[in-house]
Amino acid sequence: MHAAVSLGGRAFTLAAAALFAVSAAAATAPGQTVTVVPKGADARPKAYNIGGALALGDDAGYQFQSVTGPVRLDVGSVVNESTTNVSGTVRVALFVTQSPDPTAGVYWTVASTDLGTLQPGFMFGPLSRTVDYLAPPDGIFFIHMGAFEYEPATCTTASGFCLDDVVSFTNRVEVVNGAIYDAGPAPAPRAEAVEYYHAGFGHYFVTSFGNEIQLLDAGAFQGWARTGQSFPVWTADAGGMAGVCRFFSTSFAPKSSHFYTPFADECTTVRANRDWQFEAIAFFAEYPDTNGNCAAGRQPLYRLYNSGLSGAPNHRYTTSLQTRQQMLNQGWVSEGWGPFGTIACVPA
Repeated sequence: MHAAVSLGGRAFTLAAAALFAVSAAAATAPGQTVTVVPKGADARPKAYNIGGALALGDDAGYQFQSVTGPVRLDVGSVVNESTTNVSGTVRVALFVTQSPDPTAGVYWTVASTDLGTLQPGFMFGPLSRTVDYLAPPDGIFFIHMGAFEYEPATCTTASGFCLDDVVSFTNRVEVVNGAIYDAGPAPAPRAEAVEYYHAGFGHYFVTSFGNEIQLLDAGAFQGWARTGQSFPVWTADAGGMAGVCRFFSTSFAPKSSHFYTPFADECTTVRANRDWQFEAIAFFAEYPDTNGNCAAGRQPLYRLYNSGLSGAPNHRYTTSLQTRQQMLNQGWVSEGWGPFGTIACVPA
């Protein structure tokens, strides 16, 4: 499959990637103050309400004014979405957890403010309040802002406040002797994408799925053998990354082919093509700039197209400039950004 739209002059919106870069760059060592987190700038997309009728807007943020406080809490809105019931007292709290899941395990409140009750359909916000810092135990934590409701009749916590809705932030914090510092975003988990070649097809294939690698190495898929090349990929989104869509086609029998794209519009286009079947998000990657350059700690991933020379479409993905040149010498076409055709950025 060859993308109909040329990628060389592509103007992609890099806002999400830029947010991730800002978050990563803001990490500070113990002894320095924590960074400002603007409203919504580091907030992950959230699921709908955890429980109850309170809805906390994504435009939430915080600022530690020193490593021992106080803390400014920024709240865009807290809405009582019930059409009949007055809420209990609403508490907005900044809290930390050892797990990225704000609803799993123990949490520690590091700052909070009570806002009062809400009539059905009413809201608090936007507002900012500066409050005291409550030191949790030492450690590295994920940080969240929650809308809690006082419901002593149904809530089993000692305070009588239960979590209704939550916004989680991409960065973490580190607490050392009670002082709090920015620890940057959690590193995304990685895997190795292993390349295979089918001599009968003249096709290349890559996968980072462990079970698939085991089956290929065991000969379960006849004709495929390792090329000896591989490259690292992220297996989860650490914030601002692109999910790489993976497609499969048997429409060029007896040959089959896979196609990968990190571009949402290209993924949508191929999904609509009856010759191709969407299989999965294969891995995660970052976008290069429009000159094909990657951020520090990343390396370019190149995509080359065989122009149908084998009688069926096939693409090869590589981080090697030498391999890229070998494919060009064989008549393959470079696709991507910049002079070398960078399709994405993967871990270095």
